[in-house]
Amino acid sequence: MSCRALVALRCAPCVGVLLAGVSLARSQSAASRPPQFQDYPAVVKFHRHPKPPVLDSPEKQKYEQLIEDGVLKGWGVFDGVTEEEFQRAGQNFAGHYILVNFGLGDSYSDCVGAAIVDANSGKVFNFPPPHECGGDLGFLARFLPPHPTASFHGYAFRSPIAYRLTSRLLVVDTCDGSHMEEFGSVTTAVADGCGAHYYVMDENGLRLIAQARSQGLPER
Repeated sequence: MSCRALVALRCAPCVGVLLAGVSLARSQSAASRPPQFQDYPAVVKFHRHPKPPVLDSPEKQKYEQLIEDGVLKGWGVFDGVTEEEFQRAGQNFAGHYILVNFGLGDSYSDCVGAAIVDANSGKVFNFPPPHECGGDLGFLARFLPPHPTASFHGYAFRSPIAYRLTSRLLVVDTCDGSHMEEFGSVTTAVADGCGAHYYVMDENGLRLIAQARSQGLPER
């Protein structure tokens, strides 16, 4: 046997171990990192004339004007990367959905309303529980800057939601709920389970796939 063949034979097990180690390291890295937008790609289909929203519950009808203005005019609809408000109707999330941001009124200053509307059918999806904000379209935001109590049209708003038109992943900086605690003579609500919540969108709505306590939104 030649020297070259002998070296190759002796090194073969080492190469196998090295490749196995690299594969294991990659799998461990993928398992430990939070979900990424590129992990859940979406097919983008532009709709110049999205279907009007189907408001099939009292909760959705309560915010009828805000949702319709978002779907049909682009009001309160923001680009997930630039955070610029749309100038006309168009989808901004998961290929063919329109995510509309709005306020829920003076009673819910720590909450934001968000309606996800299918541009193909007009179906309006509820936001996942817990529903700490008085309805199916609101969520409790961990860090929320001052914002309007109704329409976000014409307002520079940094949303506590991270999303992309080209991805089905949606990340919300929210909390699981709250409980009451006494601080001396004062009783106040304390939020529980706060941090990044990772959801994937499909035809049935948002599905929670991961949580990262105390971690905020990814870079936009």
